[in-house]
Amino acid sequence: MRIQPVIMVILVALLVCTPLCCAAGTTDSTKAILVTYQYKDGKITTISSRVVYGYPPNNVGGTDIRVDLKGKNGAVLGSFGIDDPRILYHEEGADLQEEVVFTVLLPFSTDASSVSLYESRSGAVMATTDISSAISSFCASHPNDPQCGAAAKPTQAGIGYGIVLAAGAGATLLMRRRG
Repeated sequence: MRIQPVIMVILVALLVCTPLCCAAGTTDSTKAILVTYQYKDGKITTISSRVVYGYPPNNVGGTDIRVDLKGKNGAVLGSFGIDDPRILYHEEGADLQEEVVFTVLLPFSTDASSVSLYESRSGAVMATTDISSAISSFCASHPNDPQCGAAAKPTQAGIGYGIVLAAGAGATLLMRRRG
């Protein structure tokens, strides 16, 4: 009967250590698409586009400009609103800037191919940007990223929990035989 406390200590140690060993095998691969524009003389032109690791904002606040993330077949993958980037708010009120540079952050999708900006009231197209080269470039630089075609790597969680379950089953059988 002396062996039961030892088995219980081992099982508790395995349960405590399993999340620690499994956490090392997981990584966050959340990405965002960044498109930078210049608004000057009433026209919006694209400056650049790129993909970065990180989380895009929820983009639910603005209503002046509608931003559509479109797929390769032209279907809208997501539609977001932003405020007019020319408006500079301050304590005394707001000013309309003549020229601004602003960036739109969108959720990453390998299916995305373009971003279109629309004037919300009229629906007029303000700018369209091809982002397919930014996505291709990112995926070429990060071939092990799971969204860029790399096979998802199994985490160590299944192995760790399997060890704990096997040890628990073995300990239970051992206690039943001796008890």
